[in-house]
Formats: sequence, structure tokens, C-alpha cells
Amino acid sequence: GTTLCHQVASKFLGSFTVPYEVIGGNHDLEGIDEFRTDAENLEVFMREHNKPTAQFCREVAEKTLLVGLGSTTFREAPYTS
Repeated sequence: GTTLCHQVASKFLGSFTVPYEVIGGNHDLEGIDEFRTDAENLEVFMREHNKPTAQFCREVAEKTLLVGLGSTTFREAPYTS
């Protein structure tokens, strides 16, 4: 969940030259040594992957909708370690 991690992932996924989607999980917000809050970490995640939100919805074929719901909380979640 560090800035470098997201930069490397974005560069790799972007190298396929087709649009890609990412789903962030709690592990993507574990930049504990770099970020003070989940919001700061999430902002970098979205910026580095050029995404407006942590979720997405894309029609991939007729009658087929792909929906991605990403985690937006790690530190503040009551039952995470």
C-alpha cells in the first residue's frame, strides 16, 4: 500500500495499453509507515491508478455488468488487525 507499490503496479498494468480496473483491499491501505490515515493512503491509490473512486462499474458485454467494490477503510475499521 505504499506510493512506490502503487506506482509499480500502475506502470505494469498500464503497459498492456488497454484500460484496466483495480480493486483495492485492506492490504492496499497498509502503507502505515508512509500514511497517517486511510484517506491519505486511498488518495494515493486512486491517483496512481488514475481512478476517480475506489469502485467501478463497467459493461463488458451485452447483459454483463462488471462491478468492483474496493475497501476504503483499514486503520479505522473496528475488526481489522
